[in-house]
Amino acid sequence: MSLRTESRAHLWAMLAILLVAGALRFWRLDQFPPGLSVDEAYNLLDAQAILDGGRPIFLPDNAGREALYSYWQAGLVALLGYGAFPLRVASALIGVLTVAVSVWCLSALPWPRARQTALVAAAILAGLFWHVLFSRFGIRAISMPLLAALMLGWLWRGMMTGQMKLFALAGVALGVAVYTGTAARVLPLAPVLSLGYLAWTDRTKARQTVLGLVLLLAVAGLVVLPLAVYFLQFPVQFSTHLNEVAVGPADLLANIPRVLAMFNLRGDAAWWRNLAGRPVFDPLMGIAFLVGLLVLLAGRPNPPLLRLEGQGEGFSTLAPILVLIWLGVMLIPTLAADAAPNFSRAIGILPVVCVIPARALVLGYDWLAARRRAWATPAMMGILLVSLAWTAWDYFGVFAGRPEPYYAYDAEKVAAGQALKAVASEGPVYAARGLADHATVRAVTRGVDVRAYDPSRGVVLADGPTTLFLWARDEPSMAASPPLLALNTLGAQRFLIPDDRGQPLLVGYRLLTPAPSDVRAMLGLRPGQVRFGEVIGLSGYRLLASPPAVVLMWNALAPLERDWTVFVHFDDAQGKTLAFADGDPLGGTYPTRRWQPGERILEWRAPKDLPPGVYRVRVGWYDRGSGARLPLPGVPDAAFDLGEATVP
Repeated sequence: MSLRTESRAHLWAMLAILLVAGALRFWRLDQFPPGLSVDEAYNLLDAQAILDGGRPIFLPDNAGREALYSYWQAGLVALLGYGAFPLRVASALIGVLTVAVSVWCLSALPWPRARQTALVAAAILAGLFWHVLFSRFGIRAISMPLLAALMLGWLWRGMMTGQMKLFALAGVALGVAVYTGTAARVLPLAPVLSLGYLAWTDRTKARQTVLGLVLLLAVAGLVVLPLAVYFLQFPVQFSTHLNEVAVGPADLLANIPRVLAMFNLRGDAAWWRNLAGRPVFDPLMGIAFLVGLLVLLAGRPNPPLLRLEGQGEGFSTLAPILVLIWLGVMLIPTLAADAAPNFSRAIGILPVVCVIPARALVLGYDWLAARRRAWATPAMMGILLVSLAWTAWDYFGVFAGRPEPYYAYDAEKVAAGQALKAVASEGPVYAARGLADHATVRAVTRGVDVRAYDPSRGVVLADGPTTLFLWARDEPSMAASPPLLALNTLGAQRFLIPDDRGQPLLVGYRLLTPAPSDVRAMLGLRPGQVRFGEVIGLSGYRLLASPPAVVLMWNALAPLERDWTVFVHFDDAQGKTLAFADGDPLGGTYPTRRWQPGERILEWRAPKDLPPGVYRVRVGWYDRGSGARLPLPGVPDAAFDLGEATVP
């Protein structure tokens, strides 16, 4: 075959691989995976914040994340609209591009038939379940294989040619990678170990190699400098995520067999990162991986059983070493963290892990072609197509048909957010904090008046004809709580909201907002006309004896610019305070800065360890930082006397 014909065949094969890669990554992308996972929701909110004018270099929410991928997603959100789909399109495009770049990268490995091996590796990557899943998932992990391939492709070419500009380009790719994920912080080890090995084994290139490494790291350092300055200003954020997931030495040793087993025996168990337990390779490709691994570890292009004419023993061990360095370095993030094997943290081993079975398949092709040439191509194509079909069935048949992805990708939270949006047409919605503050719910309800607090700590009554309350169906804190009893007493109507599968999702209460006098009458509150600082009013209260507690109804009289703290003092006959029931409103879940003028806040406060006796109960407000109290006209200590409470 002429060089021109071979190049044309290579191009057509590459186009076919990219078409397959695109089909697996874009088909039904608007339908599956379902929902909007919590990580995607943070990304969506961040992308919208960027479109609204924000320019973050680091995103401290969700354990801290580098921001570059959010800028890429923001562009797709601007083009395609707000929602999960543009986030996933961003990942699918990166996934297809990674397949293309992998051919360029892996063909730089210094071994025979490198170009053909790289092409087969790209075909494996195009149909690899792991890469397909993350290419359809709108999180930043998918960018790591692309940037690692760019960095190592330039690095390897620089090692072979000595061109300094290639080392500089590798440094740029390394620096950019650090802006896309925590796992990239171990990536500098790859050029250090690769160039160190080359300098050690080939002393004639030692000076050039050291200069290349210095240039690479210097360029990467310049690219990373803005992020490094940020971490110097906020050092805690550098290690927040690492501290959450890092394991000790004993767990690290236990992770080693788990990670080694992920290729052929048992993979990631998390449904949002895998078809739970599915290994990296299907059984057929797994056999090729094991054969390729033996060949790789042997350090020779053709083991004795695959000896081919014209290919002798003059083979450098550099290519296997480079592959093993990439694998070893990029497995560190999952080896050193919990929940190993974690396909999100280990994704940096792609696409180089695909070159291992690819090497076995190319050697097998050559061996068969030397004996039965007509069988070689059909055999190679058959193996690749069977593996491709296996992935397609596992993803679109098995994985898509299971119930677990619905919850793994927070589809029920999307349904909850849509329910909140629907009922919000009647007025502001007061939702349980755990529900309303969930990133997926916040992303879905962006722009909707949803006010979050802990419903077990009190009741907020809106300044309007109707007040709506929603919380998760299984909210444990609401069972027989005083706020729930109060809602029933006030005449609230209970209703259930199902998810899109017909299962109970949310519990709601619709209340025709009663007048303050009606609230006092129904809950047995004493009237009060107390105004603290002309911003917070006390319009009703009640002292309970068994167990000792205070019921307070506050009024938001005006917008508040700071968060005030309630104090409730139980004093003895000599005026000595024996017990406290201080704290931020509704257990700190509805601070005064979030109060809207006209709202009324009902809360229950109880002191701890109050012995029997008669107590004078006094309430007021103070600033937690300065200790200053909200003034109460005519009362020097700004404390309102609720009267006596007898504790039997």
